[in-house]
Amino acid sequence: MIPFHYVTFDSADEPMGEPEFILNKFNLEAAINGRFKILELKEMFSV
Repeated sequence: MIPFHYVTFDSADEPMGEPEFILNKFNLEAAINGRFKILELKEMFSV
């Protein structure tokens, strides 16, 4: 998943930081097996 407009504008009902919070929680609980990483601003990701 690559949400390239993340936090660009409010287009949903949940608070702006909620998706990041939930995904980080699942990542820490190993519910998504560490397959998720939130990149820092301008951080590169190689495929």
